[in-house]
Amino acid sequence: MKNTVPFLSFLLLLWIAGSSWWYVCKIRNDCGEELKSRETQASIQPANVIPESTTDVVTDSTTQKQTSEAKPQTPIPGAFSVYFDTGKATCTLSAEVIELINLYKDYIEIYSDRKIAITGHGDNTGTIEANDRVTAARAEFMRQKMVEAGIADEAIETSHKGSDEPAADNSTNEGRAKNRRTEIQIK
Repeated sequence: MKNTVPFLSFLLLLWIAGSSWWYVCKIRNDCGEELKSRETQASIQPANVIPESTTDVVTDSTTQKQTSEAKPQTPIPGAFSVYFDTGKATCTLSAEVIELINLYKDYIEIYSDRKIAITGHGDNTGTIEANDRVTAARAEFMRQKMVEAGIADEAIETSHKGSDEPAADNSTNEGRAKNRRTEIQIK
């Protein structure tokens, strides 16, 4: 009886750990991906971020104060996609997308040498010419929304791929819905 309680406690602990892992990794599909992407983003951070400091510089027997301008460490906002209805080049932006646009704005204000790349994509319905027009219009729609949010126009680059780079299978409605998108990322 003395050995049964510790053994059952150990089994309960294993069951809790296994259940937690199963829920996070298999059900939520979040098994370390966020941590890996954060580590990847952290490794992409500029290495030349210098904290603001004051140093004494001696020139011609005079001491002058010199400050080095520092950029605060800001993580690179993750890439995101905005999805559109069939044949549409506009949509209503969710609060989450508006928040991401504001993160991009804050980042570009600090790192003005970086660019935002917006790429329009489409499904395989319609003609190639129609897909090219609508995907270009989708990219332009997102560029305009970012400019309206206060991002400098010259900080944004747009392109379109038509139906050339599908994210999912075009033989299903769900797949085509995933292909009608714009992808936004920092370059």
